[in-house]
Amino acid sequence: MGSELVRFESVCTRDIDTLVLEELSVSPAFRSWLLEPLSLSVESATMSGAWYSAVDGEPANRERTRRRTDVELGLEIGGEQVLVVLASTIGSPDSPFLSDGSLERYRTRRERALANEWDDCRTILIAPAETIAADTDVETPAFDATVSLESIREWFDGRETDRGDYRATLVAAAIDHSGPETDSRGAVGERVPTIVRQYRAAVSDRDPTLELTADPDLAGSSDETGAETRYAVAVDAPSLASDHRLVHELKRGAVDLRIPGAADHLESFAARYAAVLSPATKLLTAGDALVLRRSVPAIEPDSPDAGAGGSESGADAATSAGETGSRSESTSADGREAGITNGDFRAQNAETVEAALEAVRDLLEISERIQD
Repeated sequence: MGSELVRFESVCTRDIDTLVLEELSVSPAFRSWLLEPLSLSVESATMSGAWYSAVDGEPANRERTRRRTDVELGLEIGGEQVLVVLASTIGSPDSPFLSDGSLERYRTRRERALANEWDDCRTILIAPAETIAADTDVETPAFDATVSLESIREWFDGRETDRGDYRATLVAAAIDHSGPETDSRGAVGERVPTIVRQYRAAVSDRDPTLELTADPDLAGSSDETGAETRYAVAVDAPSLASDHRLVHELKRGAVDLRIPGAADHLESFAARYAAVLSPATKLLTAGDALVLRRSVPAIEPDSPDAGAGGSESGADAATSAGETGSRSESTSADGREAGITNGDFRAQNAETVEAALEAVRDLLEISERIQD
């Protein structure tokens, strides 16, 4: 199968994590190459284990607190137990992943590992080259070593096999989707609105385990209320089922959990999960998908803390008022949105962000129950 026949419409960090975990587990050549920047004697090492969706070095379990997903590799080298933490992101340099809150856990990971059973702990950042440059261009980098997605793509290209071509195509798609001013599909010219970037940064500070990207399937369109869905943010987390999609439409004021192929089972679903569904959760259908919707305060670019403390949340208010459009954004002469700073956004939208996070967490819990 030629790589030209393969297309990836949407790629997320979890795809890179899964690829890296598999290759570390089954390919000694890839393992040696990827860990080379750490200057470890990998050739003589014994792999003692590998974990995906790890929490502070322990394999994920049902009782875990939600943490950012990482790949962690245990090695025995010369009688010492060495933990390697591999943090992947396909985000651009202004991604919330590079916020101080997200990076601090990697700076302290070594201390936590050494306090347990590990003799040594090393960290690697896997990211697009421009994102790596943003991390290394600081006084105290958060990682011991870095490996660019571009170099991983070249490594797979060099295998000259169908499997290698497939892997290289996947990594290339991840690189293409990482542009600093595009959505997660990498659509040329589709600027990610400032309010979306500010919201992502605010959420990352509160919960670094959640990965937010501009939603690739909704960018540039509008819904029946007139709310521009380029303000839709896709949410990914370890507890989200692989075929489920969780989307927060900021201007509309709705957080939706979309379950494909389940539209015909709305009534049976409602009966089966009645005990765990919040009264605030609405069940809808969209095509063949069942949609679980939580209404939350809308976030408007020109209205700080819009909806916070109001009597109606975004989606409900839009429906009751019969809105057919939303207020336009103000822009500066260079085309950039004229808005508040990240710090101002966090302060003025604290209650709004917290309400959205509560809805996200509730829907993630339902997604986890369904896949079990």
